[in-house]
Amino acid sequence: MSKGTDSESESPSSLECWDYSIELECLRGPQDLQLAAELGKTLLERNKELETSLKQHQNVIEEQTQEIEYLTKQTAALREVNDSRLRIYEQLEVSIQELEHTNQKLSVDNISDKKLIKTLTAQIESLDLRCEELQKSMDEMAVAQESARRRQRRSVCTPDTPQAPPPAPAPAPALPPCGGDEDEVLQLLQQIQELRSQRAREQRKANDLEDQLTQLIQENACLEERVAVLQQKEEEMQSLQEELSTLEEIRQGHLCRRCLRGQDGGTLTADEDDDDVSIIDSLVDESQRKSVLMQLQESLGESCQGDNPYRDLVEKYEALLKVQRHPGIIRPPQTVSSNNCLSLQEELQLSGDFFQKEEVDSEG
Repeated sequence: MSKGTDSESESPSSLECWDYSIELECLRGPQDLQLAAELGKTLLERNKELETSLKQHQNVIEEQTQEIEYLTKQTAALREVNDSRLRIYEQLEVSIQELEHTNQKLSVDNISDKKLIKTLTAQIESLDLRCEELQKSMDEMAVAQESARRRQRRSVCTPDTPQAPPPAPAPAPALPPCGGDEDEVLQLLQQIQELRSQRAREQRKANDLEDQLTQLIQENACLEERVAVLQQKEEEMQSLQEELSTLEEIRQGHLCRRCLRGQDGGTLTADEDDDDVSIIDSLVDESQRKSVLMQLQESLGESCQGDNPYRDLVEKYEALLKVQRHPGIIRPPQTVSSNNCLSLQEELQLSGDFFQKEEVDSEG
């Protein structure tokens, strides 16, 4: 009978290959017809139950294969997104280096402009002193010219007196100095005008340099802000890569269950948008579904090798029903989009509870 039950558990069409010679020999008497009918009825019922359970398992396996295909596509899309983000990260690094070079150049230009402004201010101060000296000399020359003119007028008015002939030739040598003073005054005035124009030009240059300096300072501040933003994005990318690496290790089974159950109750802050959170939740659900599928396949493989395969199959199926009745252990795929606010810590705790539940069911 154990051979018959083994063949019935393997496939629903195994009754065709059954050897009924022993049963026929046992049922030759008319008193065993009722037992034969009951035995056939129980065998048919058991065959129907096995067919229904096998169909259910096949449906579950098909659904899980579809989910696995969907999750593989989703992981491929996630890898593409990660690759694109890595490329963007490389571009950001190149732009950060360029901005640092430009910032260094601007700092050097700023230092040179400050030195030039200092030299120009020193020149302007020296020119102011020179202008004051020339103004004083011009005032002195004007006073000397006025005194010379007064003397000349006096010398012109005195020739009518009888005692005037000896002093008459005295003003004659005073005329050339008067003309020389005027030329010198004109030269001084020209120099003053040139110095004033030069001072105005230097002042305009100083104003232009100050404007350029203010613009450079503003550009430097903008560049520093951009560098800070890029550094913040870099930190966000690093945190996202760390989370992805931990999830990849969880999916591949590199982290032990004690580590998953022993983590504290602190939650990780999610800085990415809702799409990234849904992708991370899908990865955790993928690892859970793969583990369920592997355990189901192992249970189906062990059911063909045990002493009582029908009982083992029923126990495994009841354990699977118990797992499906607990919505807190495994979340269905429909709730992934609505529960995107769950943190990574809660996902890890749920996966640890699921593994613990599977161990208890397998031991029972």
